[in-house]
Amino acid sequence: MTTNKGSSSTVKRARAAKVKAIPQARIDQLTALFDQQGYMRRPDKKRRRKTPASYKKGYEIRLIAHSREELLSIRRLLETCGIKLGRAFEKGAQWRQPIYGREQVRRLLNLVGADPETFPMPALKPVNAAAVAG
Repeated sequence: MTTNKGSSSTVKRARAAKVKAIPQARIDQLTALFDQQGYMRRPDKKRRRKTPASYKKGYEIRLIAHSREELLSIRRLLETCGIKLGRAFEKGAQWRQPIYGREQVRRLLNLVGADPETFPMPALKPVNAAAVAG
């Protein structure tokens, strides 16, 4: 007796069931979090070309949490949205939740409605020339 493992339409439905749609409320929550407490780092392409063996920086987004409880909430939200998490770390009295890699960064930026190519880098603080010189 042969067993029918399922038709191709059954297999397609099973695959589609594994890919869950992200509720709009979660996307809105992620967008607000990113706008208020997120920043992105991009690799320096010129530096990477000059010193490819030593310069290893890549694409990264960091979300800031002000407590361990908030960090856990951020991690759950990101996992719900299908984002792979980096290892969180403490910096000062805050926590940072990194998201590493070009594809994960692009996925998060697309979810929050930001253009991955034109999204602004964090602004650098201007250097006071008089303070440096003197």
